[in-house]
Amino acid sequence: MIELFLVKPDYMMAIPVSTVTWSGQRYQAARKIEANILYTDVGLHFYQQVIEGDTLLFKWKGNELFRGTVFNRSRNKSGQLTLTAYDMLQYFLMNKDIYNFSGKRLDEILLKMCKDFEVPHGSFVNTKERVGKIIDQETSLYDIALRAMIDTHKASKRKFHIYSRLGKVHLTELKKQDIQWVLEVGNNIIDYTYDTSIEETATRVKLTSGEGNKTVTAVVTDSEGKKQFGVIQHFEKVSETLNKSALTKKEKRFWTRKKESKRS
Repeated sequence: MIELFLVKPDYMMAIPVSTVTWSGQRYQAARKIEANILYTDVGLHFYQQVIEGDTLLFKWKGNELFRGTVFNRSRNKSGQLTLTAYDMLQYFLMNKDIYNFSGKRLDEILLKMCKDFEVPHGSFVNTKERVGKIIDQETSLYDIALRAMIDTHKASKRKFHIYSRLGKVHLTELKKQDIQWVLEVGNNIIDYTYDTSIEETATRVKLTSGEGNKTVTAVVTDSEGKKQFGVIQHFEKVSETLNKSALTKKEKRFWTRKKESKRS
């Protein structure tokens, strides 16, 4: 059973809903829902005003799957209102800043950013390794956290993951799963949609480093992808100074991910 609630500081109210789509992407931190509700004051239909900034809670069969903030509203002539809400990690994606995190642990970095941007959070475990660096260029909070998680893994071989649950950002250590989930149509899948896209695909990646006559350029091309999709170039000027060999290695790592078609 689908349940959608409007959550206010002093009360919670159910919202009549026709469909709810709960989604996310592998390389996007935040999860979102798109809810279609009947929004009209004609006849016997009752509606509850929902605006940007409100909190929505989505349940399936009594279990909370999502809690987040309304960012978009869309209403059509027939009275159907579509609400789009994102979880707390959307604030990590949208906000950028510079920091001196030199000598800080991953959990200390997350705690500082959550407090600075007033993002609700749970208790963070002590990650032990001091991997923080000086972030001297405007960078999203999520990229800062991702860099700290990668450096923590390099230093300790321990993998950590940040996620949003019950309206708060959490940090957990990823361990080997003892349970393997199996999805089966007709059993625990009642419907699904499979989409593919090349909108975020690149068949050529070009990176540059340095300034003026000391500029170093490296280009990697996916010949097979270029033949199929044409030339779709991703260009990026790298902030750190790298020689061509190091730049090419960085480029290949990025390109391996970028050349794949997006699936959701």
